[in-house]
Amino acid sequence: MHPSHLNHLSTPCLILEEKALDRNLTRMSQRALDGGVDLRPHCKTAKCIEVAQRATAPHSGAIAVATLKEAEYFAAHGFTDILYTVNIEPSKLPRVSKLQEQGVRMSAVLDSVAGAQLLASAQDCLAQPLELFLEMDSGTHRTGFAPGDGEVLEAARLVHGAPKLTLRGTLAFGGKGYIADAIEDTRIAAEAERISAVDAAVRIRAGGWKCPTVSIGSTPTRTFGTSLEGVNEIRPGVYVFMDLMQVKLKVCDYTDIAVTVLARVIAHNHRENRAYIDAGALALSNDPGIRPPSGPYAPYGLLRDQETGSPIEGLGVFNVNQEHGFVQCADGDRPFPFDDFPLGTLVRVFPNHVCHTIGSHDRYHVIDGAGKVTDEWARVTGW
Repeated sequence: MHPSHLNHLSTPCLILEEKALDRNLTRMSQRALDGGVDLRPHCKTAKCIEVAQRATAPHSGAIAVATLKEAEYFAAHGFTDILYTVNIEPSKLPRVSKLQEQGVRMSAVLDSVAGAQLLASAQDCLAQPLELFLEMDSGTHRTGFAPGDGEVLEAARLVHGAPKLTLRGTLAFGGKGYIADAIEDTRIAAEAERISAVDAAVRIRAGGWKCPTVSIGSTPTRTFGTSLEGVNEIRPGVYVFMDLMQVKLKVCDYTDIAVTVLARVIAHNHRENRAYIDAGALALSNDPGIRPPSGPYAPYGLLRDQETGSPIEGLGVFNVNQEHGFVQCADGDRPFPFDDFPLGTLVRVFPNHVCHTIGSHDRYHVIDGAGKVTDEWARVTGW
């Protein structure tokens, strides 16, 4: 039996508001349906069967993952179309082959001729042909072929010439949407993302090779992008939970943030004008996200007002040790409201970057609109 009230939970832990989750899922699902494309949610954010099942329900059931441990976890729960979105190399192929033997349609990402050559030389261990997406760099400068790069065609030729490799399509990640200063900048990033993947697919098809799928995705670009011409599927991920980065990018409101970290006040330090909670670096992550130019901000998250669902004015986690969170006022000269936070008080922390914040947790405590704990959903960890 799971506890029925937040007071009974052991802290730190994750709280998942079911209604906020469902609103987020519905909005993105409708965008995909309105655009006539499939929604392949990137499950690296939630790493959870129950969330993935809800996210894919109106669509094909295809998902994206960031680790093979995630792929194995979702395959064990019935998902059969899985895209591994990290550049693949031969050491991963035996695990991919085992998934293929279980009936999973596995896809992976490739972004160089050298990578194509390497996979072609190691393909014999595959149970079935491995479907590959050629990744395009739409301005993030992480991985991917540069727009217009002639090596895209050479990589396509090598893939089509290998008996156990096949080209499924092109893809791009709209990472520049995360550094946009305004919604119009996000729209520009979305269009660059779309064009980079569509243009590569057009060139590959003109070269005489099949390239059936064009896949793009990030939560900001899929929220504000205006065109899906030439696209088959979208791959947003963080939209399922949202976080403070998405609020600052105007993708969502505070009430759309579905996951918070529940913690307890464990100490007061009147000399330093701060309190401490039992959620530190491992519970909140050391990733502060993107610092916004203005507005409420704390490097490790803001405290949530239980009444309004918005941040408590000026209060956040400004520093951490491994298991200690330093709760302070943004204005260091303002007296900390110790009387409002006696020892043992429960607080909830909004994450700056939810994907990292939840990384060390193994489950979500699901609550309904009245704040009652209704369920526990496990999440997978590891690689």
